[in-house]
Formats: sequence, C-alpha cells, structure tokens
Amino acid sequence: EESPGRLWIGTDGGGLSIWNRNTNRFTNFKHDKSNPGSLSGNFVTSIKGDRSGNIWLATYGGGISRYLPSSNSFKTYLGRNLPGKGTCTTFWFLYEDKVGKLWAGSIQDGIYLHNKETEQFERYDQSLRNMLVLHEDRNGQFWGGDWTNLVRIDWKNKVHTYYPMEKPVRAIYEDLNGGFWVGTEAGLVKFDRKNN
Repeated sequence: EESPGRLWIGTDGGGLSIWNRNTNRFTNFKHDKSNPGSLSGNFVTSIKGDRSGNIWLATYGGGISRYLPSSNSFKTYLGRNLPGKGTCTTFWFLYEDKVGKLWAGSIQDGIYLHNKETEQFERYDQSLRNMLVLHEDRNGQFWGGDWTNLVRIDWKNKVHTYYPMEKPVRAIYEDLNGGFWVGTEAGLVKFDRKNN
C-alpha cells in the first residue's frame, strides 16, 4: 500500500493494477512495446517502496521499472552484466537493506545491486543464482533462500554457507524474540542460527 487507500497489485501476465479503495476504482498499467515509458513487463514479481519514496517493480522478462509520478510513467532498468554477457531481464524480488541499498534477485544471473550514481543495477554476485528471497537480520547478517537451501550470505568474501531445506525457500522472518523462521514449500522451519 503506497498511501492510504492506494493498493498496488502485481499480476502474473496482466501488468500492474492500482486499486483506490476510497473510490473503488482501478488504474491499470501494461507493457507497450511502442511506449518506452510503459511498464517494463506484465509479469510483476515484486513491488518495493524505498525510503526515498520511489516505487520499484521487478518483472519476469522485462527488467525493473521505477514509477515516475510526475508523468504517470515508468523508467526501465536492466541488469548490467560483465562485458559480453548481455543484460538480465528476469527478476524475482527487490529488497532494501538497513542502510538503504536496493538489491534485486534474478533467477538466472545472481544478485544485483542498484548503483545510485550510475543509475544502474550491477551484478554483485553471480554465484547466488535462483534466489527467491533476501533478508537482513538484526545483526546485519544477510540470508537468502533458493530452490533447495537457506543461504548465509557473505557479501565481503562471497563465500556462502548453504543449509539444505530440500524445498524452495519462499520467506525468511525474524521475530521480536530473535526466533528465526524459514518458510518453505514443505512448511515452516524454526532455524537455530547459533548452532549452525
């Protein structure tokens, strides 16, 4: 919910809908090849509002869009890879960390970080492929989930620790008491970080 009464809804092939609950009206946005200011893709996988007031949308096949309220349009971002490796358009999630860095996870090409100076999403770690979720715990430790593992992420050395979960990890949550919960397609797991 971007503001009281305005709910942003990403769809699986139908683009973006914004529902004004006060008037019960929908405003719909879809990708239009002839319009560079349109939504970048119709398969919206994640919507994230950042601390600067921007609204970002990850899409599967269209890259990332940032909503431009002044023109009621969108700016498109593709994942920037190494020279000769092309660009990435398949994104699964967006995540803003505690210091305001915006991360984007790709199914095929790893994790990307938004560079505010160059206004690009640059590939940060190619080894973290097939990531479905990202979470920063209260100690500043990053965790991720892929198709079969919970992953303790080491951004500095890029040497990560994998904990088999056997099923896709879809959600990671830390409760007020420090309990660490991992949501998988097989159920909910309370993970012991101290002894793992």
